[in-house]
Amino acid sequence: MSWLEHPIIPMTDLNTGKQILALLQFADSFFPTGGFSQSYGLETYVQHKLVDGGDSLRRFMATYIDHVLGYEDGLAVSLGWKAATAEDYPALLQIDRILSATKLARESRMASIKTGCRMLRTVCALLDEPVLCEYLKLVETSLGNGHHAVVFGIVGSRAGLSLEQTLLGYLYNAIAVMVNNGVRLIPLGQQEGQRILWDLAPSLYRLAAEIQERTLDDLGSTAPALEIRAMYHERLYTRLFMS
Repeated sequence: MSWLEHPIIPMTDLNTGKQILALLQFADSFFPTGGFSQSYGLETYVQHKLVDGGDSLRRFMATYIDHVLGYEDGLAVSLGWKAATAEDYPALLQIDRILSATKLARESRMASIKTGCRMLRTVCALLDEPVLCEYLKLVETSLGNGHHAVVFGIVGSRAGLSLEQTLLGYLYNAIAVMVNNGVRLIPLGQQEGQRILWDLAPSLYRLAAEIQERTLDDLGSTAPALEIRAMYHERLYTRLFMS
């Protein structure tokens, strides 16, 4: 039985074609955030030969999904969606600042801010949406940082996407970027990269459900080895990616 037919994992209820198109556009790697230029520490793992093939990339991604996305960026998307829905700007700023404090590696922290600010400005040009415009003002006046996960949560909320849709879109985008960068770094064939993405899909469905039950008290990375290797990245002799 395919995971698409699994009775425990219901298909997401995408209500309208407009929502489907919005989700596809915002989660597309073609969307101009610059995520394709970031490896978030994966490049160090490859250079140190800790990730050197399809099997080790699968193990890396499984850990990344549960311990980074599950308690840091993915959770920030959920919290950002809820705060944006309530138009709670102090809560959005708090989530944003916690991400800056918990992203210990400078390159990863700056990558999150750069991709988020690019997304925020691009979507503000597409949507005449007061909450987005107000948050952009907070970022431009340095009251907010504009981390990508927070911005994605705001965008999902104000574009009419459900929390589940927003989470699935973000989680897919995050792992698609990482797997694609792994394909380029190791290197792997495109077909194997697509197989890894397909195999990880059930984990994303499970994680999206788990994240929705977590709170601000759960926010914070639990992957110190990744943070350390992300710090090493600045000193690598040759680098393909910016983080």
